[in-house]
Amino acid sequence: MVSVKHLKVQTKIISLTLISALFMIVIGFAGYKTTDLMSTESNEMYNQNVRAISDVSQIIIDNRTIEAALLEFIITTDDERNTALDASIKERLTQNQTLYTDMSTIKLSPATTKLYDTYTQSLTDYTSKIEEVLQNASQNNNTEAYRVFQNDVEPLRIAMNDTTRQLNALLKSEAQINNQEAVHLASVAKLVLIIVFIAGALLSVLLGLWISRTISRPLKHLQELMSRAGEGDLTVEGTYTSRDEIGQVTQSFNAMVNNVKDIIRKVDESAMTLSASSEELTASADQTAQAAEHIAVATNEMSTGIESQVESVNQVNQSIGSMYERMGHVAAISNEVNQMTEQMNNDAKNGLSEVTEITNLIQEIAKDMQDNLVVMTNLNDKSNQISIASSAIQQIAQQTNLLALNASIEAARAGDAGRGFAVVAEEIRKLASSTADSSKLISNMVQSIQHDSNMAVEQVHKSSDSIQSTVASSTRVNTAFQAIQHSVSNTTEKILRTGSLIQEVAKQSETIAEAMGHVSAISEESSAGIQQTGAASEEQLSTMEEVSSAARYLADLAENLQTTLARFKI
Repeated sequence: MVSVKHLKVQTKIISLTLISALFMIVIGFAGYKTTDLMSTESNEMYNQNVRAISDVSQIIIDNRTIEAALLEFIITTDDERNTALDASIKERLTQNQTLYTDMSTIKLSPATTKLYDTYTQSLTDYTSKIEEVLQNASQNNNTEAYRVFQNDVEPLRIAMNDTTRQLNALLKSEAQINNQEAVHLASVAKLVLIIVFIAGALLSVLLGLWISRTISRPLKHLQELMSRAGEGDLTVEGTYTSRDEIGQVTQSFNAMVNNVKDIIRKVDESAMTLSASSEELTASADQTAQAAEHIAVATNEMSTGIESQVESVNQVNQSIGSMYERMGHVAAISNEVNQMTEQMNNDAKNGLSEVTEITNLIQEIAKDMQDNLVVMTNLNDKSNQISIASSAIQQIAQQTNLLALNASIEAARAGDAGRGFAVVAEEIRKLASSTADSSKLISNMVQSIQHDSNMAVEQVHKSSDSIQSTVASSTRVNTAFQAIQHSVSNTTEKILRTGSLIQEVAKQSETIAEAMGHVSAISEESSAGIQQTGAASEEQLSTMEEVSSAARYLADLAENLQTTLARFKI
């Protein structure tokens, strides 16, 4: 039984088929033998009974025909008719002889043989007496012929007819017995065939049920295990240890379940790692977003300060232009004073008034330049703060890039289950790279702004020195005009000095105007750069918000993956 259990399923089915075929062969052989016996019985009945009955019946008919012809032969005087009758009688005798010969070849029963021997003994006398009757009749000795027929042939005929009737009855009785034996044999054959068929069918069904159970029971058990495994219970294990195909499938199923458990463990570990990494990435993204927001606020403040500085520089530039025009007017007046000394006192008063106004304007310019110097210094300090924040953003972007790389590695270990996480990690890495590039751009722009601010500070220092010189010159001019009022005699000399000083002031005013124009251009460039910095900071803030959103989505995916893996029981 155990050895049959370890047979291949194909071998079991072939064995069942061969056994069924064997039973069919047995049933067919039994039917063949029964049919052969029935055929033999039929042949024996035909040879022993039917042929004998047919021959005896034909002999009786021939004898009656001979007797009739013989009587006619005695009575008739027609030679032609007698010849025909003689030929008919001899033909019948010859036919009877043939039938006797055929009868001798038939295997008869002892009783039938005894009757047949009695008949053949009477037949010899019967034949000789008929020949005697024919001889007398042919010689027209009809009286003698009839006497022999009446006295000799008729008794023999009656005795032979009795014998043939007995023989025919005995043959019919034997035929009936043989027929009954054949019917009994057919009944026995039917019974044997039915018994063999029922036994074969019953044994085939039992054997088929047993073989089907050896196949279906382990398959049903394996199906139940697969259903439990499909529902998440991976603690199942097949216990069917046969060496057939079902046993091999069971071993393969156990190996598959073990491999799936290993994969789920690894995926669970990767999901936990991914969840932790996504939380770190979210925290880093939030920090980067806060830093970008601070940079945006500082940039907006710097932009406001630079715009105010540009307005102040424009106002100073307008004042210097106005001063330059007035200096030209003063120079013209000085030339007229050289030609018109009589008006020197009035012109001196006017010059004093103009110089006083110029002094006030120059002092205002000096004050504006000091304010510009403070604004440029603040701008330089804020540029340094932006540079520090940009460095912090670069460090955060590098850390984010490393976290995204770690997440990609863990997702690659997870295989197909971590393919979605790998895509998200790659997008995070790209965002981190974009953030680093934006931070580098901001750093470069801040360095350019710092360089321009330093140059502007230097120019403002130079302009401040020039303005201080102008203030001193204005003071001297004012003193000179006061001296003119006290001493008319020195008016010409002082006017010449005043003209010289005015020309110098005009040159310095022109220099200041050029410097302030340069400062205005630098301030406008600084304002544009700061606006670009603000736009980049806002873009970086938006990018970090996307990174933070992607990190939260990655954390949600990791949590969903852990929830999905929790339904598996390993």
